[in-house]
Amino acid sequence: MAQYTQLSLDQASIFLEQQYGIKTVQTIKVLSGGSENTNYIITTAHQAYVLTICEQKSIESASQLANLLVYLNANGFATSQVIPTIDEQLTSSFKNKPVLLKNYLRGTIQKNLSPELLHTIGQQLAQLHQLPIPASLPTSVAFGIDQFDLIRRYAEGSTFHRWLENMEQYIRPYLIDQLPQALIHSDLFFNNIIVHPDKQRATIMDFEEACLYFRVFDIGMTIVGTCCESSTLDSKKTASLLRGYQEVIPLLPIEKTALQTHAVYAATATAFWRHKNFNYVHVIPEKRNHYQEMQLLANNIKAMDAKEWF
Repeated sequence: MAQYTQLSLDQASIFLEQQYGIKTVQTIKVLSGGSENTNYIITTAHQAYVLTICEQKSIESASQLANLLVYLNANGFATSQVIPTIDEQLTSSFKNKPVLLKNYLRGTIQKNLSPELLHTIGQQLAQLHQLPIPASLPTSVAFGIDQFDLIRRYAEGSTFHRWLENMEQYIRPYLIDQLPQALIHSDLFFNNIIVHPDKQRATIMDFEEACLYFRVFDIGMTIVGTCCESSTLDSKKTASLLRGYQEVIPLLPIEKTALQTHAVYAATATAFWRHKNFNYVHVIPEKRNHYQEMQLLANNIKAMDAKEWF
């Protein structure tokens, strides 16, 4: 549970009334979430909101995220909706940190998603990939292969460094210009999906790492984030996700060939992020080995027979 910036009920009441004209705040509660934001759920007499305090973003990058969320909703892709300030700004500031206020998405986060829900999520992912590319979108994954060399700053020559180099050599031949690119989520794990109370629908959220990149990488990341258990890929869940995706966008033969490697890439990139973040950027001793789950998953996916995918 990430919480860096403290916000009391009185502070929230004053802040929301001054910045957003929202009164009658009744409760405030810390939400579990990522390691880069402090999230609160705030309820009033009539509505619930999520207040996100961006711990590492600049005003500019927070505004880009807010604009992307507005863009997605305006183009028919339902996700979190940003609440503008009294002055019609998409971001505000608390203790010199950027703030986004969003509607609260009712539902739950479920680690074990059913094949039926994954079929729906596959369809939604393909719909995301069909959207026109918005301006000012990053053109690389924030924790992708071009960042792997950063490990030399803090763990050069380590066992993980050697493993990462070997994985990079395996992945790079499959990063080719002929692979279609799209607006991708790039971090679609189960905890970035809200399952509706009816258990039949889901909403994709948290577009913090969205970028213009290979759509097959996004599929691979979604498989890693939603279709695996105990460092093992669940073939039934993967098939449901892929079936839903291909009902909207049939995969090209070149993408089918690259999918296994991009799933390895996704798990490797996630292992790299965890290793760097918890051992270097934000040292958390109890999480120093958190990367090993994704490292093992990358190894296991790499060892699979290619025939198991389609």
